[in-house]
Amino acid sequence: MEEVWRKGPWTAEEDRLLVEYVRLHGEGRWNSVARLAGLKRNGKSCRLRWVNYLRPDLKRGQITPQEESIIVELHARWGNRQHIYSKALTSKSKTSDGQQLQGVFQGELTMR
Repeated sequence: MEEVWRKGPWTAEEDRLLVEYVRLHGEGRWNSVARLAGLKRNGKSCRLRWVNYLRPDLKRGQITPQEESIIVELHARWGNRQHIYSKALTSKSKTSDGQQLQGVFQGELTMR
């Protein structure tokens, strides 16, 4: 019988299970993490939840002036390659990066 995946918003209990499992065993093969942590989610869902919301070193909030200057410098050198900026700003979530980078580029374009 095929396993039924849970969809929709994450519960606090699911977050706790995922954080506890990753703290004990580390990040790894996310399909295995989902199964072994007792979650009825697929691996991609677990990975995205961890990377964008639950990571302990995740910085939330606005881009700092220092981060903005790094982005502007990288943009001048490499163009619109957001994956490069995300590597330089490793503690930001990829989702917030994309949204805030658009604002930085809009501001830079209007200043020129």
